[in-house]
Amino acid sequence: MRIFKRIVLTLLSMIVLLIIIPAIVNFSLFDEQLDPEVIKLMQSSEMPNPVNNAYFSLMGINATADKSINLAGQKLIERYFSQRGELQHYPLSEEDNLEILGKRISRSSWQNKYPNCPQQNKNNCLVYLSELIRANPVTDPELQLAQQRYDDILNMPAYREIDKLDIVSPIPPLWILARLGQLRMANAYLQSNLQDFMQQQLQALIFWKKLLAQGPVLSHRLIIMSAIRYDLANLSEFIRTKDIKSENRAEFTQLLDFLDSIPNNNISGTFATEQRYYINFLKNNKKDTNKSGDLLEHLGWLFVQENAMHNIHYKNFTQPLMQLSQLSLPEYLNALKDLKAFNPNYKYSFPLSPASLYNLVGKAMVSSDITHTPHQIFKN
Repeated sequence: MRIFKRIVLTLLSMIVLLIIIPAIVNFSLFDEQLDPEVIKLMQSSEMPNPVNNAYFSLMGINATADKSINLAGQKLIERYFSQRGELQHYPLSEEDNLEILGKRISRSSWQNKYPNCPQQNKNNCLVYLSELIRANPVTDPELQLAQQRYDDILNMPAYREIDKLDIVSPIPPLWILARLGQLRMANAYLQSNLQDFMQQQLQALIFWKKLLAQGPVLSHRLIIMSAIRYDLANLSEFIRTKDIKSENRAEFTQLLDFLDSIPNNNISGTFATEQRYYINFLKNNKKDTNKSGDLLEHLGWLFVQENAMHNIHYKNFTQPLMQLSQLSLPEYLNALKDLKAFNPNYKYSFPLSPASLYNLVGKAMVSSDITHTPHQIFKN
């Protein structure tokens, strides 16, 4: 009987140790230092004066005519961070928009009057939109105001998002700028005004290039690249359907040269921004927990080793993708042959060893992220 008791006690002791040791090892108190690469990734350059920052003006583009779009954008972001976490990550309510922008956000009347180019007209969008403008001349005060703001935003000297944005922050309405630019080009096409058309093209491309240089997150980058492709299609359609004089061909060549200078094939900066957003998301979540006073959430953060998680995220996720994204297409396709994560059925896992007991929460979160992402590079 004593031997049986000893065996039971020994087994219970081993079970307790198997629980206690990982729990102790995973205390946030035993977190490691951030790797130099992650520290560098989090470093930021100097922020431009908010008054000269097109980011804030774009955030406030839907404000009523009596309000400054730049100040409205600043107030929206301030409101977001002042009450983030109190409304389950959706802190900008209709009441917030009504107070700051002067109205609730809804689809504008001009967007209904000039809808997106249908799929069957995708190769003739300039003709399609110009015919809409011919039938419905631009007299809508709301559209005229939006076009004036479009010019103001594109002519601003800087565009820079603030450093503490995360994956649930308000999204700048880049699609509105793209739509306004399309209407501007369609109107120039309708008037057969080559100079105005070229000016609109160049103005838009300079702005999109400025945004690409920032390394935007994937969702923003997809909108930007779509807008650039649309502009290129417009240029092709203008050349195809209008009689271009020989003396104007040099201007088209100059515009095409500018298009070649747009960094559309290297999206390594995008993946760096993606991780920076993710790191900010965790930081902001932790601050929200401190505000909420939820005991269970506080206890949960005791077992989150943030630095260790960010380090393995960078080594196993961000860094490989940054390296992949800098390859030429043949090099990229060749590299994919050895990249297991490209297989949609592949599940990333960390090798089983004593070290695998450390940073369990971080490894679980990172392993759920490392899947399908090479497809994102291919799409871009």
